[in-house]
Amino acid sequence: MLCILWIATLCAILQTSHGYILLTANMEDVQNLAKQLAESPVVSQLNKIWRRASSQFQKELNTRRNDDTASGEKGKNGRCTN
Repeated sequence: MLCILWIATLCAILQTSHGYILLTANMEDVQNLAKQLAESPVVSQLNKIWRRASSQFQKELNTRRNDDTASGEKGKNGRCTN
């Protein structure tokens, strides 16, 4: 009986350690991929695109706010309405 319990415990430990090893290997792959991506010129291009889009969005938002404030349109709660 003790032998069966020992074998069952060993199988459970092996199954758990196998899953942990696979998870660790996958995390190392993800880390390596992230390092390669960070070193590639793609990230800098994406950063430039993001900054341009953000800048254009902010300009449009400020223009709309200024137009609404200049026209004096206010809603019930004091916010500008379109």
